Amino acid sequence: MKNRHKIEYMEYSAGGLLFLVEKKTEWLAPEENDARILTMPNIPRPLHTVAPRNYMGQTEWDKKRRRCYYDANYTDEIMGTDLDKGKCQAHELYDFFYTTKTSVFKRVVCLSELTHQRGIHTGRMLSLYKKGSPLYSKKRVLEGVENTFRLIFEYNRLNSLTSDKKIKPYYVWLDYLNEPELKKEVLALIKRYNIEFWIEYSVNEEESWGDWKLLYNNKEYRSPFNSEADWREYFGKKNEEELKIKDWNPLADFNEKFKELWED
Repeated sequence: MKNRHKIEYMEYSAGGLLFLVEKKTEWLAPEENDARILTMPNIPRPLHTVAPRNYMGQTEWDKKRRRCYYDANYTDEIMGTDLDKGKCQAHELYDFFYTTKTSVFKRVVCLSELTHQRGIHTGRMLSLYKKGSPLYSKKRVLEGVENTFRLIFEYNRLNSLTSDKKIKPYYVWLDYLNEPELKKEVLALIKRYNIEFWIEYSVNEEESWGDWKLLYNNKEYRSPFNSEADWREYFGKKNEEELKIKDWNPLADFNEKFKELWED
């Protein structure tokens, strides 16, 4: 008899409710572009700004992302919907190994704003919603939640995936239940689409800030910040400055060094 991998769960509290979430030691980028991409975790904080686009240089990044758009025939590679050339967004996929604190760059995919900014970058969307960004209004946030959950539900149904074999989004979606204006609607969507969640096994373990590394082109890259305190100071100041800018667009540049990271 084959040994079956025992799936572990932990309790996670959000919105005054308790959820059982699956604990994983790794997340591997799917070989095909489909709804499984929407289960990608948030980038670990030590690796914020640690991305291939920042090491290959702007010229090379432009070539790579535009080739990605062309190869995708200017469509969202998860939904298959047509996009105008100026509305394609490139997203980097990685494997994540939580036991060794390692991310490995895999490839770039072409996405729409809906699946990219409001389907994968869930932590950023929640943060900007809480800051009152008009581009992340309640309506737009809920559009992102429903679209993501629906695509995951349809993937599970199409592939007859039930119980432990279902694909599950990252647990950060549950943090939306902590927002009183979102709780009722998000909880209803979780129930409607029968959504379960996963979490990294080491979420409550202490770890050195410098443990995480990115592997890209046979080289290791680590956080430019010496500590979480430095990270919080940098992004705290950056967020304050951005909110003071008239007509600030949070969907545009994320890193100050390069100016075309999020939009064509």
